[in-house]
Amino acid sequence: MADVAAFAALGQTSPQLTCSPRAELRLLARKEMVEIIMQMVVYAGLPAALTGLFAAQEVFAERDRAQ
Repeated sequence: MADVAAFAALGQTSPQLTCSPRAELRLLARKEMVEIIMQMVVYAGLPAALTGLFAAQEVFAERDRAQ
């Protein structure tokens, strides 16, 4: 959870945000991951949180295509 939050807070780490959630999805539900990223609005601002959400959405779509 901490790495997803940290990468989202940095806002400039799209490659890491797409790699980390692939591993995290084995441990966290999608809803939990989105909630973690949304908490970053308070700490890192809306642009950083949106970057995290878009990266997570990309990973979710990739996972859906693979299933």
